[in-house]
Amino acid sequence: MVDQLRSDPGADLRKLKTVATSAQLNAVTTLIDRSRDEGQRQTGTTAINELQVQSVNLDNSDPKAGKVPYKYAADPTGGWRVATGQDLKQTPCAAS
Repeated sequence: MVDQLRSDPGADLRKLKTVATSAQLNAVTTLIDRSRDEGQRQTGTTAINELQVQSVNLDNSDPKAGKVPYKYAADPTGGWRVATGQDLKQTPCAAS
């Protein structure tokens, strides 16, 4: 989703709500907004070299607060969203 939104400056950022929530939603929205304001856009796709899940929280105590996806009740296996993330502090890849 992030690749799509960073590649198309006219794409609606509300689409992020289908894949992210909480702090991660705010962070990615801010990142894309700033990039767009600076006239930047992404070309190509992002590849994840390594992914480590640190924790999973299925708290459904207050769905109106956005703690679970909209479609969670109908499709719990397909309703995951990212709430937090952390980038590793490493040297950026060389530009191609």
